Amino acid sequence: MREYITEAIVLSRAPSREEDVVASLFTKDAGRIDARVVSGRKILSKLSSSIDFLNHVDVRIVSKNKMILADVVTKNVFPKLKRNSLRLSSALRAAHLIRFLLPQELKEQALWHEFVRMLEREVVNIPTILKILGYDPKGAACAECGKLTLSHFYMPDQTFLCASCSVKFKGSQVTLL
Repeated sequence: MREYITEAIVLSRAPSREEDVVASLFTKDAGRIDARVVSGRKILSKLSSSIDFLNHVDVRIVSKNKMILADVVTKNVFPKLKRNSLRLSSALRAAHLIRFLLPQELKEQALWHEFVRMLEREVVNIPTILKILGYDPKGAACAECGKLTLSHFYMPDQTFLCASCSVKFKGSQVTLL
């Protein structure tokens, strides 16, 4: 049995089984991990409120066969960011990108520090996140037509698109730059 104690940003949460939740966490020391929160959907769950989207938390994760979130302490909930719908939308898109593109348990210290800094400053820059992950939009061209004026990133193919070509693709898989 291993135990991790680290900082994390909650990227997403999803129901699992009857009363559990699976939280996708971007951690400082272990990279992106999915951890089960036992009874996380119960009304009286002590952990449920701490694992809200984009919360900055300290976590204790126990790993036997699966990762289980044992304890959570909230450090920052970024209230100003969450009250501004445009900035919140950008932060949620960035969290979705990180969850989609970053492999499980791959440490990415540069991305961790930059993402936390962006959340603290309440301005999340998608092109910077893509650049850290190895997808630099500078010098790239639209994968469909070859234009150099890029406006979107298509996650399934991990390609860039111009505004006119991006409408051909499914909305939830296309991220605005």
